[in-house]
Amino acid sequence: MDGIAQGLKLTVDKALVFALQLAEKGKGFVEPNPCVGCVLLDDDSNVLGYGFHQKFGEGHAEVNAFKDVNKEGLTAVVTLEPCSHEGKTGPCADLLISKKIKKLVYIDDDPNPKVSGTGIKKLKEAGIEVIKADESYSKINRMLNAKFFYFHENKKTFFHAKWAQTLDGKMSINGESKWITNEKSRQYAHFLRAQSDSVLVGKNTILNDNPSLNPRLPNYTKENKVIILDPSLELLTRLEDTKVRSLRNSKDIVLVHKLDKEPETDFSLLKVSTDTNGNFNLNELQKSLASDYSIQSAFIEGGAKTMGLFLKSHIIDFASVFIASKILGKNGESYSNELDLNSLKTSFSFLSPVIRTIDSDTVLEGQINFIN
Repeated sequence: MDGIAQGLKLTVDKALVFALQLAEKGKGFVEPNPCVGCVLLDDDSNVLGYGFHQKFGEGHAEVNAFKDVNKEGLTAVVTLEPCSHEGKTGPCADLLISKKIKKLVYIDDDPNPKVSGTGIKKLKEAGIEVIKADESYSKINRMLNAKFFYFHENKKTFFHAKWAQTLDGKMSINGESKWITNEKSRQYAHFLRAQSDSVLVGKNTILNDNPSLNPRLPNYTKENKVIILDPSLELLTRLEDTKVRSLRNSKDIVLVHKLDKEPETDFSLLKVSTDTNGNFNLNELQKSLASDYSIQSAFIEGGAKTMGLFLKSHIIDFASVFIASKILGKNGESYSNELDLNSLKTSFSFLSPVIRTIDSDTVLEGQINFIN
């Protein structure tokens, strides 16, 4: 244990706050796993150990908390029900039992059906006292792990839309869309991208920009899946020479199409129905990505047309909008061209957005109120 908690005493309530702060450190590195923190207390409220889930596929919070702790009879304060199944690491419920803790204080039940109460059941059957924390902590934890809870509770992929625009709402001009925002904003966008297990774009983004679509962060090695809206599968013969393909296994690229007959290919294919205008049924897409490919969250980074369609369908669960201090004028392309709104009463607005300034850029983040 480092010097942060040397000689630190915490009540259980303060330990819950500390555990949530620890959990947040895993953002961008553990997805699609949840961000989890754990604090170990003795009978005198001394912090003997603490940890958080640091990286996907590596030790969970409980494992890291007990790394240098051998004492029995402790209270474990955790942000999520300890897992009870064998995944990339062993069950944390079994670890806590083997460490002979006497009490568990936890914030939320795990919505994953592989756990869903069985971790708590194991601990109780082992004679460990189990206490669920006050609901106020759950609100914080569910915000931190919104995508994880949404996926397991709704059986749908969480759609997080991100777009960059100018002051006059333009996303590109004459096909040029790179570098609307500044370098620090782009780094923050990479951090947001890392928090989803997939990136969703339209085929024109691949054809025009040839992007990598991977989170480029220090010490980051996990590649996310890529979902491409490609109605007629035009990209099938071109993908092998793209940056997207060079970074990923072909199975980690999902091509969404409308064809009745699917061709043979190593890429993943997903047929989704379309309306009379040839636009995909995005509600169907949201369910199918979850059921067919277990994609927990999709970071939508398409161009103006793709973003407009998602806004028009009212299917965005969370949005991050980067606004640059620039104006492109009438030749710029905007997502708003897809929106047929008639008055201020039918306009879209953010519900209590978080607003941050990144040098010359402004970022608005939150849920969109689709009132019309």
